[in-house]
Amino acid sequence: MMNLRTLIPAVIGAVAFLMPAAAIAGGGNAGSFAHPFYNSDSSAKLAQGTWRFDCWAEANCDSPTIPGFYYYGKLKDSAADGDWVYTDGKIDGYGWAHSASAENHDGSDSPAISIAQKVSYSDPPGKGKIQVCRHRTGLIPNVCTASNWKYAD
Repeated sequence: MMNLRTLIPAVIGAVAFLMPAAAIAGGGNAGSFAHPFYNSDSSAKLAQGTWRFDCWAEANCDSPTIPGFYYYGKLKDSAADGDWVYTDGKIDGYGWAHSASAENHDGSDSPAISIAQKVSYSDPPGKGKIQVCRHRTGLIPNVCTASNWKYAD
């Protein structure tokens, strides 16, 4: 019969050993962005922003063929300046996924639009982030602010 002095260290050791394996096998982390998340001049706003990663293909996971980084929220153009606002996503060592942008062209009197975007490549992402931007016409640079990296596990 085992006493508590030998049982507790054995259980702690087993949990410490199994936790990293479960995190690596699972992926599928999720969370929220700062609310609201503005670009640097506050002309673009993402409200109720959330993010998640697909879990990796396993027997107990309904994972798509190509796992990705998803982000959601309500995008608002908060400046009546004639410019429009958008979001981009980025994963791992890849560049900004401009094809996954969500645009709001209507100016400050418009309602926020709901966005749901996925960024993926051929390998499961380990980290992802977004940027909220104001697109300025001509040669004037866009005004963007990026989130911190979010991690799959």
